[in-house]
Amino acid sequence: MRKFRWLSIFLIAVLIICSPSSVLLANDQVLDEVKYILKHYYVDEVSSEVMGASSIDECLEILGDEHTKYWTEADYRNFLGYVEPQFGGLGIYIEAVDEGIKVVSVIEGTPAKLVGIKAGDIILSVNGISLKGKSAEEAQKFLKGLPGSKANLIIKRANILFRCMVIRAVIDLPTVTGELINNHIGYISINSFGQNTVKEFDNYVRTMDEQADAWIIDLRDNTGGYFDTARFLAGYFIGDKTALLMEERGDISEYKAFKQSYIIEEPVIVLINGNSASSSEILAAALQDHEKALLIGENTYGKGSVQSVFELSNGDFIKVTVARFYSPLNNRINGVGIKPDIEVKEMDAKKVAELLFSSSPKVEVTDNVKSINIQGFEYKVDMSLLDDKDYKDAWGIIMSNTQ
Repeated sequence: MRKFRWLSIFLIAVLIICSPSSVLLANDQVLDEVKYILKHYYVDEVSSEVMGASSIDECLEILGDEHTKYWTEADYRNFLGYVEPQFGGLGIYIEAVDEGIKVVSVIEGTPAKLVGIKAGDIILSVNGISLKGKSAEEAQKFLKGLPGSKANLIIKRANILFRCMVIRAVIDLPTVTGELINNHIGYISINSFGQNTVKEFDNYVRTMDEQADAWIIDLRDNTGGYFDTARFLAGYFIGDKTALLMEERGDISEYKAFKQSYIIEEPVIVLINGNSASSSEILAAALQDHEKALLIGENTYGKGSVQSVFELSNGDFIKVTVARFYSPLNNRINGVGIKPDIEVKEMDAKKVAELLFSSSPKVEVTDNVKSINIQGFEYKVDMSLLDDKDYKDAWGIIMSNTQ
């Protein structure tokens, strides 16, 4: 067999939006490599027009697949930065306020945590540059920097001003966050499907296990990541049942979830929106088809394809669609997306989920606790919460979907 210098790196199911890279410097050898990869690995048989193209740009233009792209080394690093977010910084989540930049939360074990920065602090300036009037995105340009560099801050805490010097360090952003809501709802938000996502998810599940009698899994704005990470996460809900069906050049294969030692048996709601894509759709579809979860939110993006990344001899990469995936019940996802069981557009879908889980599944029905059925799932709602406008609006959405 002919040997080549490229390597298939991994299967990815992620929506990455970036400007197309120039491939003007790719030589004839690299063009031949790209054609070989497309001929042997692309999800469909490629046409003679593709194989006869005189440049990589022409080759990909004729192919017409928006997810098959030529990547420079910088493009590849940007991708890795999405699924495994890392940068030099302080370790804080922020938002813009009138006076400057407010610290929303501080990541454990980061420079900001070590020097005593707290949630609620307002950063007025960094290295002499005022942050007043700057957006959070603009402020990040001054807060981030090379690991080891200094950030001299002026901070306002209550009515006290003080100076603080922080040494920037490499920040590994978590892909999973979570909290216990109302002492009994386990809320877990998955931002991307990275290599550490399963471990992070597992930590939150086991931490909240004893108190949680219901779970909200938030996949909103999660555009995907590693293909197998979705299968591992599905294993917490459906064991080793079918997670998805995969089509490769007309052949359909069944891919099972990876069964975990801990299986979530409590009621589950999954939140989705138009930016939930790829691996997010794999997980959401698996839980919906196996009747393990109720889906709330908006129709998902509809990226039902999987890519593999190949390294080329010039150090660049080619990302190629190698398969399409379908839900366990063979429902198409590519170009269609996943329809939620309860559509929520005009308000926060999380509020609807919180209201459905407002009373423990174990409580008895009373005048203040109403039992309702949606898609075969029973929920017990604390009616006293309807005095709150947001929950009252959520109740209207729920009632339009009850059986």
